Amino acid sequence: MRFYFRLVYAFLGIFVLAIIQVSIFSAIPFLQHLNLLLITFVFAAFIVPREQSILYALMCGLITDIYTYLPFGTHIIIYLVIWFLFIILYENIFSTISLYPILLMTGILSISYALL
Repeated sequence: MRFYFRLVYAFLGIFVLAIIQVSIFSAIPFLQHLNLLLITFVFAAFIVPREQSILYALMCGLITDIYTYLPFGTHIIIYLVIWFLFIILYENIFSTISLYPILLMTGILSISYALL
């Protein structure tokens, strides 16, 4: 039961972050290209277990798909690919949880998101 409450709170938090990204960050010129959902997903993926982080990826992709003009499911697939890259990089290269691996992983996954 507690797991479901966490998922509901995470969904509401991701929804609020998406609203902030769409409404506030798109109006400020130097913050237009900052992907707040991706950064939040990477930081959350370091903290939560793998099963829960894939649900966060699905939620981020779903909410991003709602407010974009691309075909539905495009961002869900992109976030799942980013999640898969995160798991590969985390298990093989960045196995410690400290500030520098998190920042480096965020940079690598942001570049991957921009390329996808």
